[in-house]
Amino acid sequence: MDFVKTLFSTNLLLSGATAGVVIHQVIRRAFIDLYPFTTTGSVAASHWVLLGVFYRYGEYSFWEANRRALTLVCYTLVSLAVNILVYRAFFHRLRHFPGPFGARLSKFWAVWQTVKSKARWYQVTQKLHEEYGDYVRTGPREITIGDPAAIQLVHGLKATVKKAPFYAALTDSVHTTDDPVFHKERRKIWDVAMKESLADYGPIVEEFTSILHQQLDKSLGQPVSANALTKHYSYDVISTLGFGNSTRFLEGETTDIAKKVFGAIERGVIAIGLLLHVPYLLTIMETFTYKGPMGEFNRWAANEVDRRKKVGNPRPDLLGHLLKNSTDDAVGRQLLDNEARMIIGAGSDPAASTLALLLILLAERPEYQSKLRTEVTNAFENNTYACGKQLPLLDGIINECLRLYPSVIFQNQRLTPPEGLTIGSVYIPGDTIVCLGPYQQGRDKRNFVDPDEFIPERWTTRPELILNRQGFFPFSLGYYNCVGRTVAMMELRSVIARTVKDYDISFPKGSNFDGKDFYSRIVDHFSSGVPQQNVVFTKRQS
Repeated sequence: MDFVKTLFSTNLLLSGATAGVVIHQVIRRAFIDLYPFTTTGSVAASHWVLLGVFYRYGEYSFWEANRRALTLVCYTLVSLAVNILVYRAFFHRLRHFPGPFGARLSKFWAVWQTVKSKARWYQVTQKLHEEYGDYVRTGPREITIGDPAAIQLVHGLKATVKKAPFYAALTDSVHTTDDPVFHKERRKIWDVAMKESLADYGPIVEEFTSILHQQLDKSLGQPVSANALTKHYSYDVISTLGFGNSTRFLEGETTDIAKKVFGAIERGVIAIGLLLHVPYLLTIMETFTYKGPMGEFNRWAANEVDRRKKVGNPRPDLLGHLLKNSTDDAVGRQLLDNEARMIIGAGSDPAASTLALLLILLAERPEYQSKLRTEVTNAFENNTYACGKQLPLLDGIINECLRLYPSVIFQNQRLTPPEGLTIGSVYIPGDTIVCLGPYQQGRDKRNFVDPDEFIPERWTTRPELILNRQGFFPFSLGYYNCVGRTVAMMELRSVIARTVKDYDISFPKGSNFDGKDFYSRIVDHFSSGVPQQNVVFTKRQS
């Protein structure tokens, strides 16, 4: 051990610098940020090992040995950090892709841009594409893509990419799993559940639309929040479809627990919108959520699963199907709890944001209310409306809203295979995170004529305004498309069709609504965050 003693006693700086170089060569292709506790534990363990070496073989006192061990660990970490930054800036396999210099060094650059833009990362990336082109380096090992040729290669059924490390930072479910085999098996269960219950879901959706109208009748001519109205509606619908138990927000009979729970959902999606750039912080948040900001939501979801198990012959709901197809053990229970949270989180906020935007868009454009009213009135049979039925203009208005303002602006992250990914003449190396989202594609001139204009007719009588139909994927594509798309469309059709038939929608007098300013303030916190806006409902005479 004389060699060890000599090495560690002569030049701690040289030893630390050398160790940093060696460690970087070992880990530089690994996603060590996915394992924050393992990484922290490794640093702590190395400190205690070095302390033992110095104390045992260096003839130092305990405190001197501790000081030297800590010094060597610090030198090593500094050396490692310098090696990482220099490599990322000048020698990384993505060094030939253009982008901001800060993005090469750390994803905290993206976090800072998200903060600066007030949670509007989608606007940041839009500007980056305008400045740097279709392929922009937005992280040390991340490329954000604007090229429409990449859509099918990244999200299509034949895509060779897989889900990126961001998803591994979240609790496992059919939506978040990065295991393609597990996803395929679990997704099959979800698809069957949706197909078998779809006929039952329609009347439930219509029932809540009727309750919504009862509430509108109590505030006719008065300003009401489009945001609160649609959130309450969406929460009531999804809690009933998912668990057979309405939250009763629309009727004003909800519990304090429900208010806390759905407040936690809103805080949670805000956190995800910020921390998706640094998924290891999401891992830490998930680990401590029992008492953290999502703790109330997690406990509520677990209690709902327990309650649902005890209910006999309830109204048709999604959780009933999942219970029949989940193992009755710790793993199965954890999966059910995770997917119960997913039902509420993914099934409520996106639909609510799109409903709010549709009401606001129609208030801004009364001429479309008149056109839509004619179509909808003709579609009613025996004074009833079937929300599963497609109507050209109605679906055109919904599609145009989703094209301009996707309910989930989040750019789905994928990981290229080890051999890399070639898109046209562009080669992206293996193990690279690639991001491609619906907002940028929906506003690309290569996909749509006048892409920034609200023109529902492009989906009906003016198909020439659609240059590339693949540029429209608000519900994602391929194997990972939204499992609840059909139900979401039922909600949107039901509320918009029946509301336009029975009410005029307008802005409060003197509100001076500025559309350009309003829509620019939509935030990206995983699902879209729509600014608060009041609207007025006036009853129409039959």
